[in-house]
Amino acid sequence: MDEIIPIKSIVKSDQPRRPKLKSETYKMYKWCLCIIRLIKRDDLEKITIGKKHKFIDNLQYIIQKYNWNNISIYNITNGLFSNNKDVLLSLLKELSLLIKTKLDVEN
Repeated sequence: MDEIIPIKSIVKSDQPRRPKLKSETYKMYKWCLCIIRLIKRDDLEKITIGKKHKFIDNLQYIIQKYNWNNISIYNITNGLFSNNKDVLLSLLKELSLLIKTKLDVEN
């Protein structure tokens, strides 16, 4: 029976996967998901100012890298620092969808 049906062995390197935390795009995607999760838990105030500034800097880099002119950095920054959860949640969901599609295309 083994001679008729060949057995294929699968090694771990055969499985396609996205490299973890290697690209700035992937880091930005994880940041968006983290902030969305904090908004839903009402823990947005727990993010330090330094982390908020780093998020905005990375966001500016990603927007310049891919020439996304339809994303308003001002609205995201204003929502992040003023804890305006409703506006920020919708903007970050839209941004995470864009980044997710870009990550899928890169793979």
